[in-house]
Amino acid sequence: MSASSAIARRTLHDARVRTIAFAYLFAGVAYANAVGYHAAYPTLAGRLALARTFGDNVAVRLFYGRPFDLLSAGGYAAWRIGGLLSIFAGAWGVVAAVQALRGEADAGRTELVLASPVSRSELFGAVLVAIGAGTALIWLTTFAGLL
Repeated sequence: MSASSAIARRTLHDARVRTIAFAYLFAGVAYANAVGYHAAYPTLAGRLALARTFGDNVAVRLFYGRPFDLLSAGGYAAWRIGGLLSIFAGAWGVVAAVQALRGEADAGRTELVLASPVSRSELFGAVLVAIGAGTALIWLTTFAGLL
């Protein structure tokens, strides 16, 4: 096993609880939006009323962005979770990067790793791979929640 893969696995192991918690959050929000849309607007008349009410509302656009297709569950879910979950995704990314890079440095483990034949760029690349794997897990669970 190479040093970079060991660092990436260690970073993934340290972030497993946070990543799984965010993955459950993303999947739950995606599922709730899709199911809630079908329950709240079962008829085309209800969906048209929603599109008229929320599609032209400037205050709603401020929070969630511009809706593109409020007549389908997919368009509604993309509009709602696109705005809301992007904020949570940014928070997850910041926390993951700070914990993986600065948290390890504060604990003194980075200096031990850099004392071996591992360069700073290899260390940074391994951490990026681990964060990318966590991102892929969150994306897959969000996709599963939308299905």
